[in-house]
Amino acid sequence: MKNGYNDKLTLDRIDNDKGYSPDNCRWVTHMENCHNRGARKDSTTGVAGVTIRTMKNGKVWYRVHITENYNRIYVGKYDTLEEAITARKEAEEIYWGKKVV
Repeated sequence: MKNGYNDKLTLDRIDNDKGYSPDNCRWVTHMENCHNRGARKDSTTGVAGVTIRTMKNGKVWYRVHITENYNRIYVGKYDTLEEAITARKEAEEIYWGKKVV
C-alpha cells in the first residue's frame, strides 16, 4: 500500500527491457500499461502500430494504427518508415496525450 497499490491499478515496468524490480516498476491504470508496450517481437518494422505491406507490383508501404479504449483506429498508409513513425507518434499524442519526442 505504501508504494501506491490499489485495486484499480496494475503493475507496470517503466523500461520493458529490464526486469521487475522496485526501481523499474510503478502502479498505473490498465490503459497506461497498454500504452507502455513496445513493438511485438515478430514486428517487421520494430515500431508498435506500424506494419509493412508489399503490393503485388513490389511497391512497399507502411500501415499505421493505434488502439484507444479497446478500438483499433486506422491512422493511414505511408510511403516511408520515417513518415509512418512520425504519424504513429502524432497519433499517440492525440489519442494518449503522449508528447512527441
